[in-house]
Amino acid sequence: MDRVRQRVVLGGEKLRAKKNISGWVLPKQPTSFAPEGTWTNVDLDVTPPERRVWSTLSILGYWVSDILSAQSWQIGASVLAIGLTWREAVWTVIVGSVVMAFAIALNGAPGAYLRVPFPVWIRSSFGYEFAKFAVIIQTYTGSTALTVVLTATWPSYKNLPNHLPASAGITSAGLLSHFLFWSIQLPFLLIAPHKLKWFFVFKAFVTTTAAVGTTIAVCNMAGGSGEIWNQQPTVSGNARAWLIISTLTAQTGSWIPAT
Repeated sequence: MDRVRQRVVLGGEKLRAKKNISGWVLPKQPTSFAPEGTWTNVDLDVTPPERRVWSTLSILGYWVSDILSAQSWQIGASVLAIGLTWREAVWTVIVGSVVMAFAIALNGAPGAYLRVPFPVWIRSSFGYEFAKFAVIIQTYTGSTALTVVLTATWPSYKNLPNHLPASAGITSAGLLSHFLFWSIQLPFLLIAPHKLKWFFVFKAFVTTTAAVGTTIAVCNMAGGSGEIWNQQPTVSGNARAWLIISTLTAQTGSWIPAT
């Protein structure tokens, strides 16, 4: 009980400190790897042994939850939308995933063998500043999904007046969704990765359940799978070949932030 009381008191002191700009300045942490005087923190250092707690189950949960996402579903749906069939959708997703599996495995080798954290290693691909772009990509994808959720819950959300020009590439509602999604994910970004071990196992269970449940619900609402299994391509020849190549490119491109 005393420990809980101490944490409450400490939390209150931290909140009061946030009233001033100085309260938002993080103290300089000692480094175990970088030269003395370098502005760094423990998350940028080589991962110490006490933080190497992820098991095979944790890593499996991470990748299952990452693959069974709205971003992955979009690939298969877009294949049907451009005039191809479920056959092309299945094998292009499989081929694209296999190709990227090699790249992702090679990209993960430094972390697995040298214990270099991803925020540092990603800079070899994107550079020091541009590495932040990978986070922005994922946030934008999440914001589009949040827009769908908000519109389904409150249909009037899609009628929000747009005050942004077409050149902005986003609407006022989309920008609001982006801010809301960023606000939702921010608390999770403040948690050290080694403490998220079981979160991804839980996330894998939730995403798998949601994927199966969504498929069943959609098929039930549509009265079955319809003629999707008998669907024929609406394009042929070179146009069909280039669409398949484009789909493979989109499949591999969706994993760019991870490579």
